[in-house]
Amino acid sequence: MTSQRLTTGALLRYIRGNTTEKANLQVVGIKPIESKTDDPSGSAKRYRLMLSDGKSTFSSCMLGTQMNKLIETNTLKENSIIRIDRVM
Repeated sequence: MTSQRLTTGALLRYIRGNTTEKANLQVVGIKPIESKTDDPSGSAKRYRLMLSDGKSTFSSCMLGTQMNKLIETNTLKENSIIRIDRVM
């Protein structure tokens, strides 16, 4: 099994505006939330992620709805190491 290193300090750099950096982060928490939409169905499920770069944690990360299936199929779960290629 290959060990993946976290990109220490990446979260602080993201917060400071460096959104072009790619980073390996750890998912330390997943919280389902309901968000209101203009859709007639009333709401869409969203997931808030708590991420860690090994030094800092950030809890205001929203998973794009097109990636919900990763959580629903248990592909993405707590303690997963993920690669961030794009930050919005």
